[in-house]
Amino acid sequence: MTDMTQDKAMMRLYEHLTTAKRPGTKFVGLGEDERRAYMREAMRKSRARKREAAAAGRLEADKATIRDVLADAAIMLVATGGPGSKEILAAIGRAFGADRPGVPFSVAADCRTGKIRPKLLIKA
Repeated sequence: MTDMTQDKAMMRLYEHLTTAKRPGTKFVGLGEDERRAYMREAMRKSRARKREAAAAGRLEADKATIRDVLADAAIMLVATGGPGSKEILAAIGRAFGADRPGVPFSVAADCRTGKIRPKLLIKA
């Protein structure tokens, strides 16, 4: 490839990136008040979806709920000593550092005794 074609390719890429419609940028061109109104409406819709899901007895698949479900699964694995529980406890140990070496042990004990319980998942 010659330098001229590389330059043309870079210009073409630049033009594509600057003119392409990107997802999630609906409010970029809005003023501050319009952006706040847009975000307020988006949050209202999100809360309405969450209420509808709760009324129907199902979970809304948002980031917070997914994080809670993952935490519940980790609690259940640690409580039962299931596969991956050692890795979960090792991650807890890394998160709290070497200055607090007893945290993974107390977490494991609290999961086993039921002091730490799942919030969303029900044990079958």
